[in-house]
Amino acid sequence: RIIVYQAATQSKHWLGGKWLNILDILVAMLFVLDLSHNKIGDSGARAVGKLLNGRCILTTLNLCDNKIRSNGAAAIGHALGKNTTLSYINLSWLNR
Repeated sequence: RIIVYQAATQSKHWLGGKWLNILDILVAMLFVLDLSHNKIGDSGARAVGKLLNGRCILTTLNLCDNKIRSNGAAAIGHALGKNTTLSYINLSWLNR
């Protein structure tokens, strides 16, 4: 069974506070997470990196078009080195 969560486009800083707590719970249950077109930036990418290091069972992650620059990409890259479940990640139009 595949469980999918697609975030609706939110405000610029939506990945902070309560949203991060909710996502931390969700990634322990989700296989597919679509955060595309949310403009999460480097701070959001660092938060995603932390989620990937936790109890994550994600197999698919979509971060397309999120204004992620080198610092955020590095945080995700570091997390991917430790994550054993993710098999597909979409990073197209990363800094658009």
